[in-house]
Amino acid sequence: MPTRSGLRVNLAHPEPEQFDIRDIALGLARECRYANQLDFHYSVAQHSVIVARHIDPEFALDGLLHDASEAYIRDLPSPLKALLPDYKAVETRIEQAIRVRFGLSPDSDRRIHDQVKAVDRRVAAAERQDLLPPIANPVPLTEEPWHALDGIEPIPEAIVPWSYQASFAGFLYMFAQYSDTYVLHPDMTPFVPHELYFDNEPEPYRERLRCA
Repeated sequence: MPTRSGLRVNLAHPEPEQFDIRDIALGLARECRYANQLDFHYSVAQHSVIVARHIDPEFALDGLLHDASEAYIRDLPSPLKALLPDYKAVETRIEQAIRVRFGLSPDSDRRIHDQVKAVDRRVAAAERQDLLPPIANPVPLTEEPWHALDGIEPIPEAIVPWSYQASFAGFLYMFAQYSDTYVLHPDMTPFVPHELYFDNEPEPYRERLRCA
């Protein structure tokens, strides 16, 4: 499949060199959570940044990239994923290639996996609390993923959705903070969408982009 950077990704046989962090940031920033069923833009990129913010800094890059494959194969609802075993196999191969590309081991060990999953659930619990409307017609628990969040304490901060531009910038800003094996080059600047902002820190973000 083609990407914005010009790289081509072989979904059947992904290799680390096929992945560019800009493509991942752009894809996740434009991909909304919850099958686009919210009243506003809430991206996978923003979700990933929030996970990275609330995890042990040692594992922040694991948290940031935990949904990176969705930049290429979309964010499918969990009940649908369960019906598509071939999707899971493709997802795993892409995840492994992306992890290797950015200096992580192909498979996270159990300690990292469990910590990412725990924070991911806390963020999902906050999303349910802050973003989703009440369920009008509950379905059986076997088909309802939300029961897994019962009793999970949400993260303390309220979730306020960002634009896709802010999500793109925020994802790259967080990546630049925690990646020590990959450099954001100045030539990526024209790739960046206009009117970027990330909280109140646009200048450090842009300054990091200028650094080779």
